Amino acid sequence: MEVITIETKAYQDLIKEIYSLKEAVLSQKQTSFASQQKIYSNNELAAYLKVTPRYLLNIRNKGYIGYTRNGRAIIYTQAQVDEYLANNVVKPFGQRR
Repeated sequence: MEVITIETKAYQDLIKEIYSLKEAVLSQKQTSFASQQKIYSNNELAAYLKVTPRYLLNIRNKGYIGYTRNGRAIIYTQAQVDEYLANNVVKPFGQRR
């Protein structure tokens, strides 16, 4: 086993950096968890996407966007909305190949 020694100041700086990274990771997890918890009704999502409720019904029936049925109610999670939007990104003409 090797013993490695470092100066007290370097050790303290290293500990501060570790705690800083820990806080950043925890903050990212909380942000990610919070965004997945956002849910939309049909009308809320239609307004958010600036489409009609009928258009939303059509893309849902075609399987373009995921949803959850809760009894008769249809709800959409932020993760489902994000996936739909990511799958429908159109690249600028200069970047197509």
